[in-house]
Amino acid sequence: MDISKNIVEELNTLPRGYISTKKIHGKNYSYLQYEEKGKLKSHYVRASEADSVRAGLARRKEIELELKAYDFLGRNINKPSRRSRELTGSLMMGDIEVAGFNHGVCVWKNEDLCPLYIRRTSDLSGYLASRAIDRNRTNSRLLKKLLNIHESEDDMTALYSFGATLTDNYWFKVSGSKLRYKDISFTEDYYSDVALKGEILYYPSSPKHSPQLTLTGSYEKCWKRINGEWWLYKKGTDREIFSELFCSGLAVILNIPTAVYEYNDGYIRTRNFADMDNLEPMLAIAGEDDRYETVFTELDRLSVRIAKQYLKLMWFDLLVNNVDRHNENCGLMRSRADGKIIGLAPNYDNNLALISRTEILNMDPSKDGFIKVFARFIKNTPKAEEYLRKMPYPKLEKKKVERCIEQLPLKFPQYNIAEYIMKRYEYLKSLLK
Repeated sequence: MDISKNIVEELNTLPRGYISTKKIHGKNYSYLQYEEKGKLKSHYVRASEADSVRAGLARRKEIELELKAYDFLGRNINKPSRRSRELTGSLMMGDIEVAGFNHGVCVWKNEDLCPLYIRRTSDLSGYLASRAIDRNRTNSRLLKKLLNIHESEDDMTALYSFGATLTDNYWFKVSGSKLRYKDISFTEDYYSDVALKGEILYYPSSPKHSPQLTLTGSYEKCWKRINGEWWLYKKGTDREIFSELFCSGLAVILNIPTAVYEYNDGYIRTRNFADMDNLEPMLAIAGEDDRYETVFTELDRLSVRIAKQYLKLMWFDLLVNNVDRHNENCGLMRSRADGKIIGLAPNYDNNLALISRTEILNMDPSKDGFIKVFARFIKNTPKAEEYLRKMPYPKLEKKKVERCIEQLPLKFPQYNIAEYIMKRYEYLKSLLK
């Protein structure tokens, strides 16, 4: 059962208590009785309304039983033990141990299967911290208060969910624990509305295990489970939402692997694309250094094919003016079976592209500073230049861009977006020649 806003709102409209009948002067009178602030309240119910009130009470009981059953789903939140806080235990991939730690010191690791971050740094605390919810998000602070979490360190916050996320199957197993991955994996969530909107629609009787605690990023967002699948919802302005939707649609046209975004109830959402394979953020191999030269060089060491995929993603960012690409919103996909790197993760997180931060689009790409940064990178990186010159240039027609815009639910006719895209497309084509 999914707890929706509608069912909680319905519950709030229903009568509560019970109906009692009193006989006065030979006639029966019905009263709705309920407790409020420790006192018994009583309201007269007209005969014509009695059946409706009884039906409302029955519906309330039905919903409350459903909520009670829902409250028993999933597991209670994990309060880190002393040994867990000491970071003594194993990093797991599913039910396979991939690295061992004693008081946070890495004592062994399986190079083929352990997270790339651990392979590079052996730093468990930093790895867990990189998976924690952004403490600066307003709703994250509210969520932590609800869950009675008062941690000041991000690595400890992540441990309340065993360091597990929905985008891979890594987690921390404290020394001596008999838990298995199925015991800690996320099956339900109770706090999506808190994380996304700051609304407390339903609060279980005991704090529950939640994937919201390891959902990173600076925007208000949440995971929602719908018909057995996890969806990522994200808040934004209309222009940010438009930009995300447009970029997703344009990537499909250009045959660039992408997370497909939808407009839903005033938010953007996308299905979890890392439910079968592991998403490793670029942070794992390059740290916080997100310069093109650094990331390209690291990827080229791993795989020429993936380095070329990264160049194509860079080209797309230039096309849509996504200046916000960094090492936590792009990454690699790895097999959960053997840890092998499959390829670059699909394109995602374009809400700060295009019209999100500007009132007037620059129609002269030759004066665009972002493109100049890219041009300098190409000039100073011979391998990247060589790869780009040999790569087939994507084909794009203005009518397809216009059709993509027409299909979007939000409209911004004051921007000539199709012309803007085509000017950048042609300029980049000439630049790469």
